[in-house]
Amino acid sequence: MFKQMLLLTVLLASIAGYSQSSRQVKWDVAVKKLADKTYEVHLTANLSGKWHIYSQNAGVDGPLPTVFTFNNNPLVTLEGKVKEVGKMIKKKEPTTTRDRPIQH
Repeated sequence: MFKQMLLLTVLLASIAGYSQSSRQVKWDVAVKKLADKTYEVHLTANLSGKWHIYSQNAGVDGPLPTVFTFNNNPLVTLEGKVKEVGKMIKKKEPTTTRDRPIQH
C-alpha cells in the first residue's frame, strides 16, 4: 500500500510540474457606466514574457480558443459578445502548417 501511495504521489507531483503557471497572465477589470443601469466591462490580459493567448476565433481545427464564461445572475443581462481589442498577430505554430491568430 505504501508503494502505491508513493507512486501516486510522484505521478501527481510530476503532472503538476508540467502544468502552466497561472502567473503568466494577469487580468485587470475596468467598468465604465454608459447610462442608468448600463455598464461596459473591460477585461485586459497582461501577459508576462513571451507568453500569448489564442484568439477566441482560433479556428475549428486549431488550438483551443480563449473562452469567457460568465455565471448567470438574475440582476445582470449580457448584451453582445466579448470583443477582442489589441495587438493581434498570426503566427505559425510548430505543430501545424496554418497561421493561428493570437493576442500579444
